[in-house]
Amino acid sequence: MALTAAGSDARMAGINLPVMSNSGSGNQGITTTLPVMVYAEGFDLDNDELIRAVTLSNLVTILLN
Repeated sequence: MALTAAGSDARMAGINLPVMSNSGSGNQGITTTLPVMVYAEGFDLDNDELIRAVTLSNLVTILLN
């Protein structure tokens, strides 16, 4: 949660780094992607599982918007 909040905070402060947007919002992209990536790293998931998880997370976020 802290990493996601820091990413959104940095984005809103104008940091010059690319962000994957979701539904037109960079903050939604950060919130959709970072927690999944941290989980995948913590549980040592392979790249295919990470791609599937990030895709599912983005699709669910689009559905809920």
